[in-house]
Amino acid sequence: MFRLRSQVIAVAAAGLVGCNSSGVVINDKVPKETVELSKELGGLLAKVRPAAESGELPLLFVSGAKLPQDAKAYSKFNFGLGQLPTTGGDELKALVDIGVPNMGDPFQATWTFRRENGEWKIGEAPLPTGHSSPRRNTDES
Repeated sequence: MFRLRSQVIAVAAAGLVGCNSSGVVINDKVPKETVELSKELGGLLAKVRPAAESGELPLLFVSGAKLPQDAKAYSKFNFGLGQLPTTGGDELKALVDIGVPNMGDPFQATWTFRRENGEWKIGEAPLPTGHSSPRRNTDES
């Protein structure tokens, strides 16, 4: 289900770009900057698990960030953007879907991101702890 949700967000972001007879046009509903930012953050999130597995997770965090005590714990999860982020500066917060492979609906956590040397990095990245309840997909929108 997690993989499906991430794919739906990717398709939604891709769907924001339309095509007319003169070429590609950006839909007026979502700014081009938001689509680009979603792609950049999605790419960063795709690196988290492999970086945790290889011991290189600290490279994805901003300098001076409080690094996770158990960086290997991040290798147990899949990560994806849980919402289209808002733009407006070099720092932002976004909901991140955190899923256990083949285990149903993902959890969500608010992570912070900061642009450092022209590249997005992670500021804070809490993992689900204790008895957190997974976010359930509902048709309420």
